[in-house]
Amino acid sequence: MADFAQRDPMSPAFWDERFERQFTPWDRGGVPQALRDFAAASVPLTTLIPGCGSAYELAFLADAGWDAVAIDFSPAAVAAGKAAAIATALGAGPPLPRVEMLPPPSTP
Repeated sequence: MADFAQRDPMSPAFWDERFERQFTPWDRGGVPQALRDFAAASVPLTTLIPGCGSAYELAFLADAGWDAVAIDFSPAAVAAGKAAAIATALGAGPPLPRVEMLPPPSTP
């Protein structure tokens, strides 16, 4: 297993370190089938995707005509999400989906 300096998942640096080192074992590399099925059976909705990571869902929903916005508090995750959104939108026609930074949670 990789050795990381950051151990606090409430810190953006925790997630940045993992995205920058391409250590994202939770990332399945695509859109879950359950979401694909739900989107196919639904009219387009306004959707917020918190903790978007690589934002596969954002690109998928935007391509299907949904008004979707993705947020994350890791700058590295936001950069990955924006890159995925741009790559998907290049050949499409819908407006570029939005991936935004969310401020890190405040500590008590």
